[in-house]
Amino acid sequence: MACAALPLSAAAELPLSVVWMALLSRRVGCSLAASRGVEIHVEVVKYLLVGADVVMTASALLRNGVQHVGTMREGLERWLGENGFASVEAIRGLKDATHVEHVDALIRAQYVSALTDYPSAPVR
Repeated sequence: MACAALPLSAAAELPLSVVWMALLSRRVGCSLAASRGVEIHVEVVKYLLVGADVVMTASALLRNGVQHVGTMREGLERWLGENGFASVEAIRGLKDATHVEHVDALIRAQYVSALTDYPSAPVR
């Protein structure tokens, strides 16, 4: 029996997920796991900054192989060092929605960004 291709997430899915993570991270009494649009360490950093407790990256590993975990970890460690942070815990939640005065403006800006960045369909 043939297996259908899995629909893998892509980095383009990140903005909406980041906004919701930022909005929910200090408002719910549970751990939050980010799981959409994680391809490289930069996306891991973004999710941690808005309050994710863990970041999952199955699609990137399926695309790039298990060795990609090491690449992402090295990138995260490099980013932390270059920006003067000693640990992941030091950045977790630094950019969540509790640091935004007008959350509605944040949501609108993310929506406009998503529309602006949306790839247009090819003309036929």
